[in-house]
Amino acid sequence: MDKESKLSMIDVPITQPTTIEPVPQEEPLINSQKLPWPQDVLGITHRLRREGCRAIGRMDGKEPNLQLFKDTLRVLARHAEAKIAQQRELRKRRSGELLADMERRAAINAENLMRQERALQKQIDGLHGRLVRVQEASK
Repeated sequence: MDKESKLSMIDVPITQPTTIEPVPQEEPLINSQKLPWPQDVLGITHRLRREGCRAIGRMDGKEPNLQLFKDTLRVLARHAEAKIAQQRELRKRRSGELLADMERRAAINAENLMRQERALQKQIDGLHGRLVRVQEASK
């Protein structure tokens, strides 16, 4: 796993490992409710699982239907790999834009603070001048 993949996985809250235990050979995987699905905290594969099980139910024991199902899953997996690469690039670009925006806002805030500081210093200088005049007049 490359460094970028590890970093992108940080954003996904995982409470349990996402690996699945191998199913013993004597246990047939017929009941879709008992399949050892990987944990999906975000619910991204809920419909895929449901529709996949429905499609399997419509295969009618025919080998061409099984092959079609497998080919469809391969195409879907390739599409997911291409799409995730595109999303990573978009995420990098957005984070760069966000950083640039934050820097721009920090510069504006710093400029505003300096302007306010100068205005306050003018008020302080004015009040100090008035205080000196009042003290001189009272002597």
